[in-house]
Amino acid sequence: MKRKILVLLGIATIANAAFGAGGNIYFDNYNQGTYNQVIWGFGPNAGQAVFAPIMLQLYYAEGTGYTSLSQLTPGITTPIDMARNYVYTAGQGGWFDGGIQNLPTWQVGDVFTFCVVVIEPGYSGQSSFWTETGAAIRPDSFPPLPPSGFLNFPGLTVTPEPSTFGLAGIGGAVLAAFRRRSMRRV
Repeated sequence: MKRKILVLLGIATIANAAFGAGGNIYFDNYNQGTYNQVIWGFGPNAGQAVFAPIMLQLYYAEGTGYTSLSQLTPGITTPIDMARNYVYTAGQGGWFDGGIQNLPTWQVGDVFTFCVVVIEPGYSGQSSFWTETGAAIRPDSFPPLPPSGFLNFPGLTVTPEPSTFGLAGIGGAVLAAFRRRSMRRV
């Protein structure tokens, strides 16, 4: 009898550990979902997909109602994937396929909030917050299924940081001053 109880307790402990393992989600707008791209928000390519290795970072938190990036947990990073240049009818560029993010507290039915942020020096951009419910897959599911990607990613616009414009303006002013000074000497 004691042996049966110990076996049942052992099975219950293993099952509890497995169910507490959380879930995974692909940091991906390429393989499935809304296929919303990362686009330029300035210059001659404004509105077109980014075809440059701009670095992005995933942020996430369990639940809804978040209003600030500081409330989310920073996750994995990835560049825009230059090898992925075309998806269905969405066109080339603006795609990322950054690997798997573990969501340690995820359980079936949970809702997670996500945001993708540009972390490339000289550029900025942040997607809207969005939620995923069924996109995370438990690593202990049977049969084991690969994690899913973002089903609701809203897209992202990349812009230069204001400091970039400021430095360019200062540089232009300095060049103009030197030109005036050199023209007076002639």
